[in-house]
Parts: sequence; structure tokens; C-alpha cells
Amino acid sequence: MPGDMSKSILTGLKTAAAPNMVLGEPIAVQGTTLVPVISITTAYGGSANHTGGGGFKIDPVAVVALRDGEINVYPLQRGNAVEKLAALLPKVLELDNDEE
Repeated sequence: MPGDMSKSILTGLKTAAAPNMVLGEPIAVQGTTLVPVISITTAYGGSANHTGGGGFKIDPVAVVALRDGEINVYPLQRGNAVEKLAALLPKVLELDNDEE
């Protein structure tokens, strides 16, 4: 990701994220940098009988779009996250086409 401003924005996002939130690797698409935000939930259990187990859940929460110092956050709440991402990509790509 080019530019000190973009790096500064990403550092701020990582600092502000909740402890169970994770920022994915930035993805550059036609001049826009997309940063996936996911939530990770873990659970562990055990008993006196030396049995136990654990599990985790990963949920996509949002996509942060950075372009020319402007930040847009696209939440992915309720419904199928893959469908929502597919619907958002054309909108992000339109931003690039509008400037050409």
C-alpha cells in the first residue's frame, strides 16, 4: 500500500479494533485498498475427568476501503457475507471508474 497516510490509517485501525477483531491483509484493487475485518470467537472447556474440547468461530464483520485518504466502512451484518461482498465489489470498482 503506497503512502505514509495509508500506513498511518491502517495502524490506527489496528489499534482501535476490539481484542476479538482481526484485520486481514490489505488487498489493492484498481487504486483502492480493501481491508477485511473479521471477528474471532474461541471457547474451551474441560472436566475433572481429563476430558475437554474447544472450538472457534470466524465471522466476517466489515470491509474497510481506503482511497486517496478517504475511508469507507462497509459492514457485513446479517445474511450471507459472501453475497454481501459480491454486491460491494462493483460499488468499489465504480469509485475507480468515476475518477477516470
